[in-house]
Amino acid sequence: MLLSFSICWLANLLSFSVFQKAGLTPEVVRKYAPQSHHAKQGTPTMAGAIFSVIAVMFIMISSPENWRIALTILCFMGVGMYDDLTKLMGRRHGISMRAKFVLISLMSLMLMEISWRSNPGILFHIPLVNISLVPPHWFYLVFGVFVMNATANAMNFTDGIDGLCATQFLILFLGLYFIYMFGHKEMIGLYGACYLMAGVLAFLWFNVSPAKLFMGDTGSLVLGAVVALLYIESGWVLLLPLVGLILVAEVVSVALQIMSFKLTGNRIFKMAPVHHHFELSGWSTSQIVTRALIISILTLLIGVSFI
Repeated sequence: MLLSFSICWLANLLSFSVFQKAGLTPEVVRKYAPQSHHAKQGTPTMAGAIFSVIAVMFIMISSPENWRIALTILCFMGVGMYDDLTKLMGRRHGISMRAKFVLISLMSLMLMEISWRSNPGILFHIPLVNISLVPPHWFYLVFGVFVMNATANAMNFTDGIDGLCATQFLILFLGLYFIYMFGHKEMIGLYGACYLMAGVLAFLWFNVSPAKLFMGDTGSLVLGAVVALLYIESGWVLLLPLVGLILVAEVVSVALQIMSFKLTGNRIFKMAPVHHHFELSGWSTSQIVTRALIISILTLLIGVSFI
């Protein structure tokens, strides 16, 4: 893991000039972002490709039995990279939401089928009532596609402020570690994801405010998909909304904002996702990220208590 971290850190350090020469510096920051974000124009993006590719490399060399994790990373990195490159070529919003939904859903369906065949007799645990059920094949596929789609997009929403997405991924990964350890689950898949975690730590070194690198959709979709897959396979997927409460808040804030504006013409938040609301309310980036981290640690502890 230390070697993976070191290589990712060095690759991120060397990537600044490479990304700039390749034109991987967005001319326009996201349209729906505070005015202060315009100062970030020109910051290299798509750095998620660095920790994704290096993670896949280490997985296939040292633990090829984790090829499903590597496949998940490659699939979602491909969609994210396509979206990021589309934005860099002039389409501010990237590929359409419908196209992205279809691509993510198809890949999620394939990965869920592979997961089902690789984990016969998997149990879904229901917290509080202490019930474990073997889901039907069709339910596993449909529910899995929904969870992977929702988590990947939620992580994408969260990637709108320096350091927030990476720190939330690390909390969700820590939650997985406790689930697999206390739940006595086979940790093969988690070992593979450790290489991704090491790469995210190295990326975070350069992504803390003020960020020198952005992961882009290339990275955020990967993080959400890997987290979703591992929570599903752990059997404790129903703890994901609790441990990932910040991600839920991000998605819900966007949905509420859209619904409120369409129905009443008024906005609930100053700007959505909700982290932008707090920015416009005077919170600094470090305050938002740190307070989100505090909330996530508390929800993590609550979630672990159910195992």
